[in-house]
Parts: sequence; structure tokens; C-alpha cells
Amino acid sequence: MSGALLQRLVNLTVASSVALLAVLLLRPILRRHGGAALVYASWWLLPLALLTSTLPQPAIHTPVFSLPVATIVATSSSTTVSSSQSLTLATLWLLAWGVGAALAAAWMAWQQVRFVRSLGWLQPGLQGSVYFAADTTPVGPLLLGLLRPRIVLPADFASRYTAQEQALILAHEQVHLQRRDVLANAVTSALQIGFWFNPLLHYAANCFRLDQELACDQAVLQRHPQARQVYADAILKTQLFSSGVPLACHWQSHHPLKERILQLSQSTPNRTRRRFAMVALATVSLAVCYSVWATEQTPTNGAGSASAANTQRYEVNFDFKRELPGNTQSVKLLIPMQTGQLVHLFPNPQLPQGCTIDLEIGTLPNDLVMFKMPFKCDDDNQQREPKLQTQLGQKATVQIGQETPGVKFEYTIDVTINRWPESKPWPETKPKP
Repeated sequence: MSGALLQRLVNLTVASSVALLAVLLLRPILRRHGGAALVYASWWLLPLALLTSTLPQPAIHTPVFSLPVATIVATSSSTTVSSSQSLTLATLWLLAWGVGAALAAAWMAWQQVRFVRSLGWLQPGLQGSVYFAADTTPVGPLLLGLLRPRIVLPADFASRYTAQEQALILAHEQVHLQRRDVLANAVTSALQIGFWFNPLLHYAANCFRLDQELACDQAVLQRHPQARQVYADAILKTQLFSSGVPLACHWQSHHPLKERILQLSQSTPNRTRRRFAMVALATVSLAVCYSVWATEQTPTNGAGSASAANTQRYEVNFDFKRELPGNTQSVKLLIPMQTGQLVHLFPNPQLPQGCTIDLEIGTLPNDLVMFKMPFKCDDDNQQREPKLQTQLGQKATVQIGQETPGVKFEYTIDVTINRWPESKPWPETKPKP
């Protein structure tokens, strides 16, 4: 389980990084030919890529990167499973990820609480969703809050800005409110927490918030095309401050002032250029999503894929040992097996009477194999169904024991799987042990 979760985290990290690189490379082209609104919309590629990577997959798949650890899953709590590379490494990686995510979440929560407290007691404005911060708070206009968004203005809002500038600023924050940009920022913060180890995501988060502001600027200027100079004056009058608050949309925050001013001087791209940019974005989005989907799985409908999977041949060294009071039994078998083949090891004259053992092998990437081994013996009332994933050539061990008044037994099963030697002929009939 630990290895599977860790592999899923790696897959999601790769998928998100590919999507982010595509967006970051497209931003200059989309801004020049499509405008700020299309750049802001291009960030939808990230959740689309993550969603694509979680689509249902067939039993045999080939992830982009596979972890060099052997993961082991046992369905019985009384079954102890081990191999030369155990699940400890995967568990430690997951623990480190969890600690990092918890620290990142605590840091963002502390930033949010500290900033909200710094605003002091908010005074209601004339409109229902508009509030004024305390007199001593150096805060610019912003939209604050996830469940109950509020437009927070500085205490000197009326004296600092002209009437036209005030109307433009409120229009800007209303755009944030209508588009639920605070929710988008919350999702971004959640991704930063989950992928705290990925520097590319943190850089992209800053770019995303900048594109969010530029898209708002464009929306306001489309409604007020003659107010570019007044809008620029309002930006210059707004006090710059750095906060990094997860659940807020700031009028300026830490966004580059020069880029916002330059944006105001640019004209809106014509329809032909916008269509070109939209086609480019759609093409790249489809290519990225398909690449993520294709590298996550291998089609199972084609006969070639199924044939390739079924022709994997292995040599299985099977060592069974049963210890009872005053009696020890041991059996060693060399079993030729193919992928997906179910081998009934019992009934077999060399195996202890009263035991039923089956074996089935599945192929995984990077010389990893997974095998299922359901078995049951008369000494034990439970049906055991361990599932193990290990490296080729490495021994995996299943141990089962019980010691109670009147009942004492211990089973040890060692399984080592190697590829079938090409120089060795494949037996036409089932070999006898």
C-alpha cells in the first residue's frame, strides 16, 4: 500500500510538472495573441492533467517513473511479509511527505490568521460586501475570505483615490468576486501544500496570481476603455506590500508593478489572433492530457499487447517449510511460469497433506513482479491471500505462525522469481518437482 501511494504521488508530480511547463512556455504567446484572460484560462490545464492521470487504468500499466522499492501487501493482519527491499523505504518517504505537507499547511494557516488579525476590526461600508480596515492597517484594496468573501478597503480609501479611481477599484474587486478567484487561490494553496517539494509549482503559483490580476485588469478596461490612465494612477497610488495570504485577492500584493502598467498600454488582440491563440492552447492541452494518459497505461484491447504480456516467462524458486511440534517438513520446487498463469501447487505428493497453495504472477515495469499466493492449511483455520511485489532475483518471504495452548505451528514460504533463461528450453508439460 505504501509503495502504491508513493508511486501515485510520483505520477501526479510528473503530470502536474508537465502541465505547468506547458503553461509557462505558452504564456508569452497567449498574452501576445490572446490577451490576459486567455492566459489566466490556460491554468485549467493543471487540474485537467491531474484528472487525466487518475482515470481508470488496466491491470498492466507503465508509469513515467517507477519507484525502485518493493512494496508488499498482505490481507491478513497475522501474516508477516518481508523481502530484501521492504516497504520501510516507501513508508519513510510517505512520512516525510506528510510531515512536509503538514508544515506547509500550518505555515499558510498562520499567514492567513496573522494577516486577518492585522486588519483589525472591519467596519461595514455602504455596500453589503464592502468593509474598511482599521486606520493603522497599511492594506490595499483586496477580496478576502473563502466562505463569505468581502471586499476590504483601506481606511483612507475616500481621500486617497478620486471618485473615478474608486469606481475602477471596486469594479476590479467585483470581477474577483464574480469569478470566485478566492476559491481558485485556495485550490492553488492546496496544491502547494500537497506538492510542497516541487519548486516549479511554487514558481507557477506566483505566475498564476499575477495572471489573475492581469485578467481582472483586462476585464475592467474592456468595460471602461477610456479610463486607462486613471486606472494606472490608481495602481500607482496603491501601497505595495507582500503577504502571500492564501485566501485573498490583492489589488497589488507582490505582483510586478511594471508588468501591470505595461499591460494597460497594450491594445486588445483582434479576433484572428485570439482564435489562433485559442487553437494553440487547445492543441497543447490535448497533447499534454493524452501524453499523461498514455504514459499512465498500456491499452489492453490490442492483441499485440495481450500477447506480449502473456509471453513473459519466469523461473520461480519456491521453498516451503512447515514447523510443527516434533515435526519439520520442507519442500523446494523449481516452477516454470508465464504471466497470468495460475499454478496449483497442491495437490502435490511432495507438499504437506492438508495444504492448498496457488500461485499467479503479474508483470510490472523496471523488473518488478507481483504475485498472488492464496493458500490454506489444516493447521490454520484462516484463508491467507498475500500479494507481494518485489524485484526480479530477490527473495520474498511470507511467515505465518501461531502459538496458543494446544495449537502451535509456523509456516515459512520463500519465493524468488527470475526470468526464464533464453538458452533453456521451455518444458512442454508440467515439470515434476
